[in-house]
Amino acid sequence: MFRAALGVGLKDADWLRNQALEIALAGNVNHEPSVYGDKYVIDSIVEHEGKSAVVRFCWIVEFGTDFPRLISCYVK
Repeated sequence: MFRAALGVGLKDADWLRNQALEIALAGNVNHEPSVYGDKYVIDSIVEHEGKSAVVRFCWIVEFGTDFPRLISCYVK
């Protein structure tokens, strides 16, 4: 789906990781409590090579930990 929507492939993994970090630091984060910990969700427009798409990034800070872990990232 990333390839079709944004032209992003395996070679762009570092680029996508950096986008996720920048978006997380800049943005509108929605907090959603879950049975596993605190979940954070961001929907953001991502642009790459003249294409754009809304991408959802989801992180969780699991109970007993103090760091976020990316659990989902997909084109909406």
